[in-house]
This record gives sequence, C-alpha cells and structure tokens, in this order.
Amino acid sequence: MLEVLSQIGELVGGLGALIALIYLARQIQQSNVIVRAQSRQTLLDTASAGDWDLARDTDLLEAFGAALDRWPDISDEQRTKFTLGMTRYLANIQNGLQLHEAGLVDAALVRQMGNNMAMCALTPGGARWWAAAERIIHPDVYAYVERLRAESKEEGLGGLLDEVLPFWIRMGRDAVSSWD
Repeated sequence: MLEVLSQIGELVGGLGALIALIYLARQIQQSNVIVRAQSRQTLLDTASAGDWDLARDTDLLEAFGAALDRWPDISDEQRTKFTLGMTRYLANIQNGLQLHEAGLVDAALVRQMGNNMAMCALTPGGARWWAAAERIIHPDVYAYVERLRAESKEEGLGGLLDEVLPFWIRMGRDAVSSWD
C-alpha cells in the first residue's frame, strides 16, 4: 500500500511540475510579446516625436527645406539644426536595426524609417550632406541607408515623399526669399 501511495505521489508531483513548466513557458511567451510591443511603440514614439518637432517648429522646417535644397550654402544655424535633426533620425534607425536584430521589431518598421532618410539623401542638398556625413554615422546605419538609397534611386521617390520633400524644399526657398 505504501508503494502505491508513493507512486501516486510521484505521479502527482510530476504532473505538478509539468503544469508549472507549462505555466512558466506561457508567462515567458506573454512577456516576450509585451517586450516586442513596447520596443515597437518606443521606436515609433521616438520617430514621431522628431516628426512633430519638425511640424511644430517653422525655423526647423525651414532649415530642413533649405538644407535639402542647397546644402551647405545655408546659415550656420540652419546647418546645425539640420545636422542635429538628421543625427536624431539616424540614431532611431540604429536603434531600429538593433531591435530588429534582437527580434523585437519587424523589418518593415526599420525600412520605413530608413526610407525617409534615404529619400532625404536623394535631394540635391541632402545628397551633398550625406556624402560628407559618413564620418558621423555608424557604419551599419550608413550601409543600410546607402542600400535603401540605391534602391530608391532606381524606383524614384514615389508616394507621399514626392509631395513632402518638394514642400520642405519650397519652405527653405521661401525662407531665403523672405530674408531678401
């Protein structure tokens, strides 16, 4: 009788351990889903904050427009604002690449951010800035954006950026006209 009770106890203990392992696996799975969602949201929030800064600050918007049109022939203040803004975007891309490598964000999100940078680097002034900016850009980010830039050259700007970039450039030209 004692032997049967011992075997039943082992069976119950084994089932308890199995249930605990299943529960822990489920908790880890849920935790991973939450971490992926938080990583994606943080990356989106950071990128969006930069976009909103640009939308709310006329001087910054004019600096971007002027730089994308005729870099480096703009004021020192505009060069500084543009470079700081672009390095912020580049840092977001670097974060996105690292999060993607860790499996926390999808490639499409990182590509969306990279495409924005590639499109800016295809404008007349943006291309001149980009050529000189390699020294301040992480090599992985530079290579990634260069690849997207090459693809974009083949495909053309396309979509929303066909409207946005000319608007930014026009803003820069309007700012210069208002100085005259």
